[in-house]
Amino acid sequence: MKIIYECGQVIGEKNYQSDEMFVKDNVFAVADGMGDKNSGKLAAKVAIQVLEQNLEDLDKAFIKINKEIINRLSKYADGFICGTTLSVLKCDLAVSKYYVYHVGDSKIFLIRDKNLIQLTKDQNSVENKKKYVKALGINWNIDVYKNEGSIKKEDIFFVSTDGICDIKDMLEDIANKEPKDIKDYILSYQSHLKDNLSFIVLKVF
Repeated sequence: MKIIYECGQVIGEKNYQSDEMFVKDNVFAVADGMGDKNSGKLAAKVAIQVLEQNLEDLDKAFIKINKEIINRLSKYADGFICGTTLSVLKCDLAVSKYYVYHVGDSKIFLIRDKNLIQLTKDQNSVENKKKYVKALGINWNIDVYKNEGSIKKEDIFFVSTDGICDIKDMLEDIANKEPKDIKDYILSYQSHLKDNLSFIVLKVF
């Protein structure tokens, strides 16, 4: 089996980009920085840098990322949230398996037989009408959501930051499309986006 992929990124209505994407050795990831535009962007960058150094052990990678953000960036936060979501998809084609590691509310979907299946679980809550999202770099204890399953030929995976929620009504429509068409389709809706959006679409063949 082999993989082809497409990447896309949109700033939306914001005047800065706090998302980061990563693709290497059949590992695909998105990080959505939280905090002001400087600390959030830095947190996402640190997450991707540390991830790249620890691709063989994703459990260790998440622990190291969390510690690194707290140690390096907390001084820039000025009492505000400084952290990042991180959603990682690792495809092991040798054994036809996928592995999901996830903190936050970014998204990983599997498109199989034209069905859209969410592989991640949104780690957020609402208190006093305010949304709270789990993230790396917020506190020392982290709750990593994990998922795994089999890979089949023709599977399509969609890895995205939560900016996709601005156009969630069209998500079902992407189940009928190829990676390049999915990318173009989503980018055609960029005028509807308020948040940053970064996404990776990959197909196994």
